[in-house]
Amino acid sequence: MNTAQANMYRVDSIRTTSIIGFVLAFLIPPAGIVVSAIAKRDAKRAGIENGFATYGFRISIALTAIPALMLIVTLLTTVISTVSANS
Repeated sequence: MNTAQANMYRVDSIRTTSIIGFVLAFLIPPAGIVVSAIAKRDAKRAGIENGFATYGFRISIALTAIPALMLIVTLLTTVISTVSANS
């Protein structure tokens, strides 16, 4: 395999990883964070632009953070209402 073929294989591999990370962003957001971060790192090292990895990473963060914040608010609301009811 010559250098051009090796570079093309690497770019295709990075693009595939990026698309997988983007899809995982919607299906399993924490996994999307990991895979998209790996794709972003590889793209940066290869010197190529990678929109799928960037958007996959951002969407994964948002879809992980929103339910986490909702859980925190729910727990705080429950604790506050329990304390208020016992007073």
